[in-house]
Amino acid sequence: MYPQVIQKLIERVSHERLGFVNSFRGNVYDLSTHPYGCRVLQRCFEHLPEETTRPLMDELHKYMINLMQDQFGVCAHHC
Repeated sequence: MYPQVIQKLIERVSHERLGFVNSFRGNVYDLSTHPYGCRVLQRCFEHLPEETTRPLMDELHKYMINLMQDQFGVCAHHC
């Protein structure tokens, strides 16, 4: 699926219907250092409720030092 489509789904579809976001758990570092994955994570943090994003944010914090040095990870750490 195209990253832009995933971003629009996150922005416009009810969070109850976005079960695929749970599959991001355990993959946050890889997503946050990917040119499109970091944008998808940003949309999650902007549009989804805390109970959905808290596990992703907790995982993101584990890699904060590395992400601040990555060209795409920098985008994710602004959340």
